[in-house]
Amino acid sequence: MLGCIEPSAPHDVRARVTGLAGRLLHHRTLIRHEVRPLDDAERLSGEATAFRVVLAGSGITSGWGVSTHRLALSGSVQRALQQRLGRPVDVRQVSRIGALLGDAIDVLEDRLDGTEHVVVLAFGWSDAFALTPVSRWTETLNGLLDVLGRGRPGPLPVVVVGLPPMDSLGIAGLLGPFVRRHGERLNEASRTVAAARPGTVFVPLDTAANTDLRPSGSPEAYAVWSLPIADAIAAAKDPDEDIRIGGMLGELYRRSAAASHTDRGPRSPVQDAARARRRRPSPSRRGAAAVDAVRMRTGVHDYAMRVLEDLGHPPLIGPTGAPCRTLAVGPRPVRVLFFGAGLAIGYGVRSREDAVDGPFAQALSGALDRGVVLENRAAKHLPLEQTIASLGAVGTWSYDLAVWFPSFSDGIERLRPGWWRNRLHTMIRELRADGHVPLLLSHMPVPAGLHPAALIARPWVRRLNRVIDQVAAEWDDVRTAATEPFFPAEVGQKITDRAYFHAVSDRLLPAAVGLLLTGRPAASTSSH
Repeated sequence: MLGCIEPSAPHDVRARVTGLAGRLLHHRTLIRHEVRPLDDAERLSGEATAFRVVLAGSGITSGWGVSTHRLALSGSVQRALQQRLGRPVDVRQVSRIGALLGDAIDVLEDRLDGTEHVVVLAFGWSDAFALTPVSRWTETLNGLLDVLGRGRPGPLPVVVVGLPPMDSLGIAGLLGPFVRRHGERLNEASRTVAAARPGTVFVPLDTAANTDLRPSGSPEAYAVWSLPIADAIAAAKDPDEDIRIGGMLGELYRRSAAASHTDRGPRSPVQDAARARRRRPSPSRRGAAAVDAVRMRTGVHDYAMRVLEDLGHPPLIGPTGAPCRTLAVGPRPVRVLFFGAGLAIGYGVRSREDAVDGPFAQALSGALDRGVVLENRAAKHLPLEQTIASLGAVGTWSYDLAVWFPSFSDGIERLRPGWWRNRLHTMIRELRADGHVPLLLSHMPVPAGLHPAALIARPWVRRLNRVIDQVAAEWDDVRTAATEPFFPAEVGQKITDRAYFHAVSDRLLPAAVGLLLTGRPAASTSSH
């Protein structure tokens, strides 16, 4: 039925209904893919002679699926373009989650100063879901290109990035085939517009033959997508361009903009166009605000905090002033990394020797007849999507084993298995970006007893642990280990102590020894 609707008819009721369904599905997709970069979107070389790129859009420019722009599209384009041009490259990324092509003027406002050598436009993901009519898309794209070229001494090189087959990315759900067909219509319109404009290049992105890129938003996907974009940029640049042309264009552009003065100073053509659109709110801003309102009204966070308080978390004491490194003396020491949150924090004891670090290092040393250097880089209440970013510049390639502990608060707040599955895959990809380190994933401790909070949390925790097992089974040298169940106490009382952490260490040891000796752990117990 959906296939017979022609979305280019703006007044067709069925197209409007289907477009609304597409937008709702798109916002649901955004919620489920919450992992995105937390660092600065600008990838700057620090060189005055750098080739300057402005990367604007939504969808793939937002960095879904990775927690740093170094692994996202901007970082991938920077590396690929530097190889092709043989000179430093600066990438200034300006993106807005859920933005339509009609929002491009607002997205670019105040971000173009005339020194850029090329502008890359990567819009269309939200338009494909919203079923933006092809006629409106064509009109909007022509208008945007007119504004970008206004007031410049020559045509500005612009690269228009096409949409990949939307249903090949595993994010379009039941509307996948229809969203894909509409994306193809938008791509054809973009190709036609670019062909009629000097200096404008259309770049198709075809991932149909790369099913290993699922789910969308992974370092591998961004690296693949960056290659045709870098090729197009290298081809679109002026072959006779001097490296100082950016500064020269900037001066000419500022002189042109000086003719448009208000009491707030000179404005660029893009700023003029953006302010002219302010009479009506952006559709994407309305949609994002609606999603935020729904999420706030559910009160999930407040509920989760009440459950955590009933579970006795966080306790009154924990290791303070203790070093993050635990040593077990012996020959040929093994380097172990503890990271994440939860049990690795050591709630309920005052020393790392009494937390899981001490007994685990000693037991591992005895089992291997080697020394152990254990570094604990866990952080309190650390969300899963920030785990790798929290490690900073730590090189995971230097460790013989990494052990991850899930956050208590994430385990209660994040009640969607799909959310966990996506983030765990992302975390493992990023952890192994610079080396293949054997990884042990600890289970979330299962609350025991008949305490009301335990009865509420227990099925969710068990479900989460099953997801952890499923994700580990899809990777080489990644295994899981169950942890000790615990009994909730009164608020403010300890729920963990020295004996508890010794028991947790005993649970982790067989899998850890197996990974270090053979890459395949001994059979571990299960908490299901």
